[in-house]
Amino acid sequence: MFEKMFSPSQNLDEWKKKNNEPKKETDGASAGRSVEDIIKEKKKMIAKNKALREIVYDRNFEGAEKITRRDFLKVGGALAGLWAIGKYGNIEKALNVLAGEKKDIAVAHKTETKEEAKKEIEEIDLKDFEAYNKGEVKKEKIEFSLDSPVKVTMEDYEKAKVYWKERYGKGDLRPELEQSLARMRKYKKKLEKVFEGLGENKDLMYVAIPESSCVADRKSPAGAIGYYQIMPDTAIRWRVKKKRLYEPVENANVARKNFDQLLSVAKDRNIAISGHNKGEMWRYPKLGKEESSFGDYQEFLAKQVEKKRIEIKNSHFIERKIKKGDTLWKLRDVYMASVDDLRVANNKKVNTVKKDEIIKIPLKSREQREHVFRLETAGYRENFNFVPRVNAIIEVIKEEKLS
Repeated sequence: MFEKMFSPSQNLDEWKKKNNEPKKETDGASAGRSVEDIIKEKKKMIAKNKALREIVYDRNFEGAEKITRRDFLKVGGALAGLWAIGKYGNIEKALNVLAGEKKDIAVAHKTETKEEAKKEIEEIDLKDFEAYNKGEVKKEKIEFSLDSPVKVTMEDYEKAKVYWKERYGKGDLRPELEQSLARMRKYKKKLEKVFEGLGENKDLMYVAIPESSCVADRKSPAGAIGYYQIMPDTAIRWRVKKKRLYEPVENANVARKNFDQLLSVAKDRNIAISGHNKGEMWRYPKLGKEESSFGDYQEFLAKQVEKKRIEIKNSHFIERKIKKGDTLWKLRDVYMASVDDLRVANNKKVNTVKKDEIIKIPLKSREQREHVFRLETAGYRENFNFVPRVNAIIEVIKEEKLS
């Protein structure tokens, strides 16, 4: 596919023409590297980083429902993306150009003149871009790499908040924000009344935006329901029937009660937000104590991810408990392990498994280990980004008076 897109110079010229990019701007596009060299480099990166898998995981845990500019870079426009990155020196600026949002080089760079932009281009080092892709350089969005120790600091949190704020402010998630607010207006007065009980934290009403885009009947693969993605078990704890969770105001009542408890116990707004998204908060040893802090809490979560990383990278297998509905064929599909390998690893003469049985999942290839690592840490990755995402949305709403 890639050869068909870009190997012939004619195809590349046609692509540039179609995207209104003057041909002369391609001269020296990659700071001394030819387009052909860049294409070869990107092919290696694509094979190594399994970009297509990353999109699948991000969609599962961000609730994406459409092809985004990020998808365009990672798959269909991967080679074009690298060409543009080589030209503009920055992944976001390149995406803006490829998406047709900023066609002038000076605008894309946010510099005063093309001369300044060209000077910036000359400083590009493709090795830095490789390091960015491999996770050796922290991305703005909090991510993990199988090859790098997992550490998440308050600086990472702040960068992630800026990342989400840009996307919801003027980026690709702005339409989602506006559509969510439009859906919420129907119930806004009632929702405000419900969340008044949280005092200064009443703005947590807007957690419904990243959770469900304010779609009343939304249900997650894990079974979370409605505006605030409430799990049925949580509803039972507050004596609310499952079917009533599809009613926005009733869903909000449960969410408010849950936040009230989380804030009371955690004594920290950000830890409480994290706890709403993932129950890991209750395992935090310093929960509610004087030495507790959101920074320390993030370090605690990062250690859990690091344990998984070391296990998956260095072990020959991992152990998992069989759940209702599991089969060897399901495990094969989930963990990229053949049925034969599963049978051998567990000394099985038959293909059946029983609920609560401990099964060994053999880890063989590099590709499989990367897949399993992303799979096993996806919930953590979502949670690390959930807190800055919520706060970014609230800041955009308040600063622009969108409510």
